[in-house]
Amino acid sequence: MIEGVEYSVNRNEILVTELNEQPFILNQTHRHIISGELEYLADEFPSALVDLERRYNSSRQNRMYFEFLIVRQWIKCHFGQADMLLDIDPNGIRNFEGCYCPKRGECETCDLFRVCYPVRSTKISKTEINVLRLFVAGLDENQIDYSTNRILAQKQIKMKYRNQRHFENEQQREADRRDEKTADAILFIIIAILLFSLIF
Repeated sequence: MIEGVEYSVNRNEILVTELNEQPFILNQTHRHIISGELEYLADEFPSALVDLERRYNSSRQNRMYFEFLIVRQWIKCHFGQADMLLDIDPNGIRNFEGCYCPKRGECETCDLFRVCYPVRSTKISKTEINVLRLFVAGLDENQIDYSTNRILAQKQIKMKYRNQRHFENEQQREADRRDEKTADAILFIIIAILLFSLIF
């Protein structure tokens, strides 16, 4: 997982600045960045990865260069603007930026529509599955190896409580709707009685 990274884009070059490290120009030998971004794409935006692989299919024979081209295009489409946020914060969370692209809105013609406007996968990632297995095995969050799964464990716990809150809120809304319908029915009956008494 990549953490604490800022990308800067200058034409076709990507300047990578990691926390407490010297900046460098991304090339195909920087496997920790390339592998991390490819893993992220495969887990979170698989349709964008498919489009990028298709776009650079002619370079597939040279695997390192092929993967570099995919990651470079992904970064150019979503990062590289100067702002106050790290592109990938110390928790590994990406802060997407609205990057200028002369083909924005014409992405269908350049075969990158699902890259420019990616749709997040709803599929559970491998790491999330491992965390779920630990929960099913009866481990609590204190027993999970925090060095690799802390953030995902916290997300799973938050999601569990969030889903529970949503369920409780929906039950409350349903009760409120029933109360409103009952109040409307009572009001209708009272008005009908008043009108009936005025008429007769």
